[in-house]
Amino acid sequence: MENIAWKEEYNVGCESVDLAHKKIFSVIRKVDQLVNYNEYERDKFACIEAIKFLREYTITHFMQEEAFMKELGYQGYDKHKEIHDALREKTLPHLIKELERTEFSRESVKKFLATFIAWLSGHILIEDRAITGRTKRRS
Repeated sequence: MENIAWKEEYNVGCESVDLAHKKIFSVIRKVDQLVNYNEYERDKFACIEAIKFLREYTITHFMQEEAFMKELGYQGYDKHKEIHDALREKTLPHLIKELERTEFSRESVKKFLATFIAWLSGHILIEDRAITGRTKRRS
């Protein structure tokens, strides 16, 4: 999956937020490598653990990012938190349930990755960059 690479345009302008985003991209790349490896069935456990870590790390990152927005007095905080809540409470549980239903099949992991990276990259470019004024937030 080519679009997993970190791009400078993803920088928000807050070092702790940017480092967290880079770490998320790094874990996604690792899962992508595992799922595309010829010995996926043998190494499936590592993939499952990486996805669990990714979910937990993302949720922790959201809490830190929300604290950062509050500290700044960010006007778009409520809407931004709603977006985080939707991923945390609806999208991720749905994707995880599908992974579990298919016993983390290669196809379901690839679908998880595609969905997650599309959400993340769009969210960073539009919503997260708006926190520091690098883009205008959606109304």
